[in-house]
Amino acid sequence: MLLISSGLVIVSIFLSKNDIWITDLYYSLSIFSLIIVIDFLFYELYCPAINGSEHLIFCVFPLNRLNILVLEIGNYLKRWEILLFLFSILFYISYFYFYNNSKILPLLLILFLYIVQFLYLVFSIFIIKNLLNKKYFKINIKNLTSLYISFTVILIILSDKNDIAQLIFYLNPLSSVWLSFFVGEHLIMYAFITIIFFTLLLGLIINKKFKEWPLY
Repeated sequence: MLLISSGLVIVSIFLSKNDIWITDLYYSLSIFSLIIVIDFLFYELYCPAINGSEHLIFCVFPLNRLNILVLEIGNYLKRWEILLFLFSILFYISYFYFYNNSKILPLLLILFLYIVQFLYLVFSIFIIKNLLNKKYFKINIKNLTSLYISFTVILIILSDKNDIAQLIFYLNPLSSVWLSFFVGEHLIMYAFITIIFFTLLLGLIINKKFKEWPLY
């Protein structure tokens, strides 16, 4: 992640004059989400249990599944690697923005919405992770990550060739839906519907599966 973050800062400084704000930003957002998902995969497969990949030593009273889920997410977000990558993304967005604009308030809104998008992605993948069968967890999480990578790559390729694929590309809840408002007014309603639907879906899944999730 250190190399990726450093590379992102370098790419920011040497942005091509042909890059178009804000359209080209969404391709970068999809790549960022892929990197975070891959980082999450390695974190779950190789991090020590003490850091939250397994629930072996948590001492939380009263002990409940929600507390453990919050601890898992907190331990993941406290890693310097992921924080460094987040700051490099914010730097990239800021540099790209000032390359084409000068007003500060819109940038602050964009940075805030990206942080929301980042947290939304992290919360979503942790919730989805806890729905996987523990017996075949490593295989399932690898398959799920591969599926998301394939889906995102195909979506990026088709986004310039098909209007429906382009709409899905902008409204992807795991990469760019919180910033899709900036594409145009025609996407505002679709963005709100996507956020509400995906959030309710996660909420319904939690409500149904919550008591079934193991504590360890």
